[in-house]
Amino acid sequence: DAKEQQDDVESALKQSLDAIQSDADATEKRIKDMTGNSKDLTTKITKRTHDLKRSEEHLAELKDVRPAYMDEYEILEEELKELHETHATRTKTIQYLDRELGEVEKREAEVAKRAEEARLKLQRQIEAEEEALRMVRDDDSTSGGTEDDDSLPSSSGRSTPSIVPGG
Repeated sequence: DAKEQQDDVESALKQSLDAIQSDADATEKRIKDMTGNSKDLTTKITKRTHDLKRSEEHLAELKDVRPAYMDEYEILEEELKELHETHATRTKTIQYLDRELGEVEKREAEVAKRAEEARLKLQRQIEAEEEALRMVRDDDSTSGGTEDDDSLPSSSGRSTPSIVPGG
């Protein structure tokens, strides 16, 4: 019976050792796989880092390169700036001159209105003087007077041409 127990224990120990050995082998295999994966990943990281560095250098070179059209672009940009300033100045000048012209036209209209009013007033005054002169002549012709027409004073201090009715 003791031999049987010993055989059972040995058998159990052997199975345990086999299981432990199998686990150890599996663990070693995983460690080897991980080491291989780690080397692959390190190689990939190194390659990507090198690619990134090369791309950054290329980008820096491209930033330093001046396009062929840039000189012409800058010249045209400066011309455009000058044209814009000229346009803005001319626009402001035109607006100012338009305002000034409006004010001048307004003043001229006021002067023309006053001149027309003065002309009408003078015309009424002349017509009134001529009417007065006609009345005086009519009185003279009915009374038979011999006064000279040019000797009659006019209200404006000037002599008026004689208008003879019917003549």
